[in-house]
Amino acid sequence: MTFPEADVILGGPVVAQLDAQGQISATLPATDSPHMDPSGWSYTVSEALSGIPTGRSYNVLLPADKPHVDLADIAPTDPSKANYIPVVGPEGPRGAQGASAYEVALATGFTGTPADWLASLVGPRGATGPRGPQGPAGAPGKDGAPGKDGAPGAVRTVNGHGEADVVLGAADVKALPVSAAGTPGGVAQLDDTGRVPAAQLPPASSGGAVQSVNNKTGAVQLTAADVGALDQAAADARYVQPSAVPVTSVAGKTGAVQLAAADVGALATTARGKAGGVAALDGSGDVPLAQLPPITYPNVWYPSDLGFVAWNADPAVMDGTTPNSGGGIGDRPAPGRIYYSSVVVRDTVTVSKICLHTYGYSGASGGITSGSYAGLYTATGTRLATTADLSAAGRYAEEHSVGGGTTYLSLTEPQTLAPGVYVLAFVLNWSTAANTPLVASIGQGMDASGKVGAISASRPPRFCMSSDKGNTALPSSVSWTGSAVTGICTRYWMALAA
Repeated sequence: MTFPEADVILGGPVVAQLDAQGQISATLPATDSPHMDPSGWSYTVSEALSGIPTGRSYNVLLPADKPHVDLADIAPTDPSKANYIPVVGPEGPRGAQGASAYEVALATGFTGTPADWLASLVGPRGATGPRGPQGPAGAPGKDGAPGKDGAPGAVRTVNGHGEADVVLGAADVKALPVSAAGTPGGVAQLDDTGRVPAAQLPPASSGGAVQSVNNKTGAVQLTAADVGALDQAAADARYVQPSAVPVTSVAGKTGAVQLAAADVGALATTARGKAGGVAALDGSGDVPLAQLPPITYPNVWYPSDLGFVAWNADPAVMDGTTPNSGGGIGDRPAPGRIYYSSVVVRDTVTVSKICLHTYGYSGASGGITSGSYAGLYTATGTRLATTADLSAAGRYAEEHSVGGGTTYLSLTEPQTLAPGVYVLAFVLNWSTAANTPLVASIGQGMDASGKVGAISASRPPRFCMSSDKGNTALPSSVSWTGSAVTGICTRYWMALAA
């Protein structure tokens, strides 16, 4: 045989010797390899086994699509028949379903139901087998139910007292009596808001440095005798020792006694800093600011007195005539310029509106155009929320009253604010000056400086405005120390409302 493309010539038989397991193997060219000369041929297998006079001889084809062939699978079973080449045929049709075991039993003479037949398969019980090895230990079982309480034991002493019927006072458990709350020499109470009531605060003019303690000055160290008390040794000598008299009850209780603060006329530690409890002291020994009531002064108006949460100034300082309104009341904001003003929030509160005071606004065409907003910023200049575009009908209410009125501009989402400094902002765009809202400013506030004090990235100015005009949105963040804002501005009155 020749393979022209591979320059290979094969000839002669291939002899394979049986190995120690009686097996042979050989690698041969496929009988249908392309370009092989001759073609259309087959292999002749001749068996020559010791002890068998006449071995078999038969022809086989080795197609290339079956690279591994077991000779036992393709050798003819009867050497007297003509040689053949095994070919795998198509899968035959599915045969009929055979009878079940029960049906076979019926055919061979069994009578009865399927249950009877199944029962007949069970033979007699066999003899007990030998005991198997012990298995591994199982998982621990669940804990049993708690046992009943034992009989109460006798109390011998309570806080050093050994009388038959012990009655403890607040001092015995190093507590203050309930009667000490809100009384001279006691402790301050907290009202329903968690603050010390005004009646328990000292007058604003009182106070001063301590001059002496029990007639001692300097770095005073008091002893028990200085305050009319017994030291530990004297108290032990004067009073009955715990071992002398067994205690049979404590505050009217027997058995396994558990006392609470109320049992000894004391306040629980959980009452510290809680509404209806007592004031806590901070690390400096002072009542925290959050537990003090708001400090108010007579004849002074606060934002809450007029329904606001915070404002940048008392509205009593609003101006009347400003240069920018041509001699009339109110001021016409420059189109596209952003005006900022800081406010202080004293308590945690939820707000939903930015407020301006408008002296007049007809709502006529061109008075407010697209790109007009109000918004809320943190002290570091991060925007928290804005209104929707104020050019839509009804979002900036018309104002026709003499003296004007408060304009409430609703944020798209309410904001819950912690105590601190926040910045309010607004920008109005317009095309017709005569129809523009006239907004109240503070104390002839045009071209006044708002950058007073140590302004920083986290300490915004009281008032400022954007350096440029033409803005149609409020920026997502503002740098109070950068060139984007200027302190020479019109100081508009602004407020926050719930």
